[in-house]
Amino acid sequence: MMAAGLLDEARALGAAYSWETPALSGLGYAQLGAHLRGDCPLEAAVEAIKRETRAFVRRQYTWFNAMEGVRWFDVAETGPEAFTDFVRAWLIS
Repeated sequence: MMAAGLLDEARALGAAYSWETPALSGLGYAQLGAHLRGDCPLEAAVEAIKRETRAFVRRQYTWFNAMEGVRWFDVAETGPEAFTDFVRAWLIS
């Protein structure tokens, strides 16, 4: 995300909007906002993004695993066709 320009994007959004804007409290923006406001060095902000993203992923897995009927697809193993076929079958039924 950093190589793709997240810092520049956060800088532009922070200049255009208030850092209290709900959209700027999301993963990545909140941490880079702290850096851009001078609250922490860039390296600490990037580490916080990584840490908080991993925690978010764990919460999402917990949430989805508690739901009945969730089907996981590993497209690296099955290819995207398995997912496409599943969706087509679901739409038809």
